[in-house]
Amino acid sequence: MSASLPTGASPPNIGSLFDSVLHHPLLADLPFNSFTSFLCRTKILKEDILQPQPHHVSIFCAPPFLPASVTGFLAASLDMPPETVKVLWSLVKDIMWELPSSAEASADDETAFRIYGHELGLTKHTLYPPIKICANHECAAWQCRSLLKKEEPHHIVLFTHSEGAKPGWTIHLKCRECNTNYQANYSVADHQFIELQLAMHWMDLMQIAVLATNCANLYTIAQTCHDLGDSDDHWQFGNALTTEQVWDCFTLLALLDDHQRRNKSLIVPHDGDQKNCFTGAMYACNTRIVHQGQNELPHACLGCMHIFKSPDGGLHRTEVIVTNGVTVGHPCCAIPWCKNPLDNNQLRFCAEHHHLEAVCAVNSCGQLVVVDIETGRKCKACDDPVHLHMEAVNIDSSCHGKSKTQHQKLSKLNNAITVHLP
Repeated sequence: MSASLPTGASPPNIGSLFDSVLHHPLLADLPFNSFTSFLCRTKILKEDILQPQPHHVSIFCAPPFLPASVTGFLAASLDMPPETVKVLWSLVKDIMWELPSSAEASADDETAFRIYGHELGLTKHTLYPPIKICANHECAAWQCRSLLKKEEPHHIVLFTHSEGAKPGWTIHLKCRECNTNYQANYSVADHQFIELQLAMHWMDLMQIAVLATNCANLYTIAQTCHDLGDSDDHWQFGNALTTEQVWDCFTLLALLDDHQRRNKSLIVPHDGDQKNCFTGAMYACNTRIVHQGQNELPHACLGCMHIFKSPDGGLHRTEVIVTNGVTVGHPCCAIPWCKNPLDNNQLRFCAEHHHLEAVCAVNSCGQLVVVDIETGRKCKACDDPVHLHMEAVNIDSSCHGKSKTQHQKLSKLNNAITVHLP
């Protein structure tokens, strides 16, 4: 017969506990926030309380006395006399000893919301607007200080840093008088939100040459142990993270940081495609930097700049820049020095020079292009055989280059895979 593990003393019920607190002269005026903070901090320090105790003190029972260091910490952080700390510990020690850890409590909450809350429209993660009263000073609702009560709930997926993708709700509050719609925050897609801590983690990774695609892939791999719920709980949206969402997150956070530094409000359109939502704000930010510069430009140190002497004895300097293939191959109009943006990254010319699509691509040739009779594809060269041969050679070279790149990727992938022998 196996022996059962010893158990600690039964914690007091809530009535007897509060009665003891109320009738003790040192605790009668104790603020409730101080009481809850005492429980939370002693729970965190559980191992620190147990370790200095004599070896015969059971780990299943709360020790009768706190170590001096813990008593001093609680007294200083909660602004209460050490005597009060000792008395309060004597009353709540058995309660604290049975409290779950932060990880256990979080897991219990997730399970409770998944089993009992989702069908009632309740989740652990619900995003509300930061204001409860209409901010329009000309609105009658603001003048009478009435609360925003007209709500529009929407399913969302919240990508968190430590818990993976989680189901949630975002609540839009709408003013009944002026119809202003207040939302919780900016989203990276219609129903996807990203936790700030995770967004900052991606920005740190992207500054050390990690691509947005890899950020999305790493998140997917690292968070495979977290799921939106069991098979019986079908949330409206999946937990797949895309490269575009990582890029939108990066762009949005950069724009918000830029506007906050200048004490300005970020204003972007609420309609249209998500990919075009921040284009105007990005263009204005880049234009301002071109005209006014930025504080980082004059920076120079021995870590990012190298001074060397040339053979003729002159001193020169070289500075390091960090870039990648996406930046080097930034799509632009094929007309040199044209600064007009492309309507689509797959186009050769901007809207102003779009008519040149019908002109032979060979320099100094102004003839119209022809159509390939076999494929029906519009060529980039005219009917001159030499120009057509130049285009064919260029296409063949591009195809071989792509094939070579694909072989390189495959080689790196095979080298990265570890084979586990039985």
